[in-house]
Amino acid sequence: TVSFARGVPSYGVLVGIEYEHDPVGGVIHLPAWDETVWGGRELGAWQQRCHEDPRPARVSDTPTLADAMVCTTTWDYFRDGGCTGLHDRLVRACTTRGWSDCSAHLLLATGRIDAAVDPLLARWDITASIAVIEAAGGRVTDLAGLRDPGCRGAILSNGP
Repeated sequence: TVSFARGVPSYGVLVGIEYEHDPVGGVIHLPAWDETVWGGRELGAWQQRCHEDPRPARVSDTPTLADAMVCTTTWDYFRDGGCTGLHDRLVRACTTRGWSDCSAHLLLATGRIDAAVDPLLARWDITASIAVIEAAGGRVTDLAGLRDPGCRGAILSNGP
């Protein structure tokens, strides 16, 4: 909502579907980019840009953190989440960029970045992204590496 209120075109709409508290389907739509990605269990993931036909969405195949582009949020979120050490390790280990929230999640699901780290999230910030990224072949865990749809912070990546 902050991006939308300030006219920053990285804002988006997230719709997540849960079954028994587990994300099973989701949509990430960025109106200013005219781009949408959606997916779910046994459906795969799909991307549509502008008025093009939908095409399969897939995470990247970048094999190492050293070669990865990782999107993070601001340093103060890492501080408030109690994980400044994680931020420091990331900026030393790989290329980082500041795209955050659902725009980074869409970029990950479509293979344009390799990971995203969000140390402070609400469930409504992550449910759609979990379903879409997993359908695109990626992985979403809490900061300890466990799959937890209710997590407060998340690491979203292109693989195991």
